[in-house]
Amino acid sequence: MTVLAGADVVERARDLREIEVLKYRYARLIDLKRWDELGSCFTPDAVAVYDDGRFRLEGRDTIVAWLAESLPVNRPSLHMVAQPEISFTGPDSARASWALRDEVIDVASDVTIRGASFYDDSYRLVEGAWYIDAVTYVRVYEEMVSRRDGRVLRLRFLGQEGGTSR
Repeated sequence: MTVLAGADVVERARDLREIEVLKYRYARLIDLKRWDELGSCFTPDAVAVYDDGRFRLEGRDTIVAWLAESLPVNRPSLHMVAQPEISFTGPDSARASWALRDEVIDVASDVTIRGASFYDDSYRLVEGAWYIDAVTYVRVYEEMVSRRDGRVLRLRFLGQEGGTSR
């Protein structure tokens, strides 16, 4: 562990806060469907791995396009991130783990998809600003629920498939 002195401590505290705000902005912009602004969260060469590795996306524009297609206006969503564990891997790089609770309403299918995951992100400092360099997550659970009768249609947890209930 490196011991930091006065000004370095303040700078690192500021960096921690900027990384937190960046991740909160990422979630907010996804849920508000502000795709043009979402691109500003990523480095141009960012990598995203979503849905337990099923989707590997390379490049900021590719990531934003995939999210816009996956979460159109008729799929309202809520992504809540918390419990950041941020560590610096170099003077201009960091890693973080985040807890995620999410919910997506698929109007067309009349289902709600709810779940929990842990993000594992990396960040890069470029010209004084922090950006997401890589984003991935491990799904803890995901359930698909009928909006008509509340019946659980599908349950996945830590890679396992569960049956239906109720």
